[in-house]
Amino acid sequence: MGNVTFHQCPSCSGQMESVAPVPHVESFYEKLPAAFAYPFTNWGWFNILLAGIFYWMVEFAMMFSLRAMVIAVPAFGYLGVYLINIANRSGDGDDELPEWPPFSYGLVGTFFLFAAINLFSFLPVIAYALAMIFLGAPFKFIILPLYLTLFFLPMATLRVAMFQTTSAMNPIATLRSIFQVPTPYMVACLTFFLLLYVRIGLTVLLDGIPLLGGILESIIGMYLLFLEMRILGLIYYAYQDRLDWFSDI
Repeated sequence: MGNVTFHQCPSCSGQMESVAPVPHVESFYEKLPAAFAYPFTNWGWFNILLAGIFYWMVEFAMMFSLRAMVIAVPAFGYLGVYLINIANRSGDGDDELPEWPPFSYGLVGTFFLFAAINLFSFLPVIAYALAMIFLGAPFKFIILPLYLTLFFLPMATLRVAMFQTTSAMNPIATLRSIFQVPTPYMVACLTFFLLLYVRIGLTVLLDGIPLLGGILESIIGMYLLFLEMRILGLIYYAYQDRLDWFSDI
């Protein structure tokens, strides 16, 4: 008709329109294997190398002088900002490691934000340690609060990374988020447990190498941090509708 070609339905004579195929969205399980290579994207290997050496130097300086804390607090706060960026960018569906952010205000606050996450998550371990000291609780059962902490910590970290406030660590909200995505979260936790044991094993092996062993351990630790934040971001990306964190905003 004129310069326009259209097709009619043979049954109802209505105009037919082509429907583009719905693009396939990779699930959490499909993206998970590629997460192990994610820290090396966008010159990531160079970032891991430099960051590992730099933060080893900061930790090394702290062993000899408390004055190094003046540098260590904003330095680790800066690392926290970068880890938050990884989780947020991964949660938005970005598949490349972000560039390091510019130095800005809030680095000290970010340091204490991550310190608060770890302190709050390790409260069961701290409470049991106190029970061991004052009540004589058996040491062998400390593994139970430790696993409870390691089960709670990843989701608490993800929530704080997304909301960027300590109130996101609310235990009820955090546990509710875990039960909204139980299977993928358990897969993520089991992956983290495996990585933890791998790191402990490497630490034992590398401790026998003077100086170089500590540097290699720091570099490997940096890779694992990037990987873990990537996996947490993928959980949010794949299940953000189910988590429904920002529907009221």
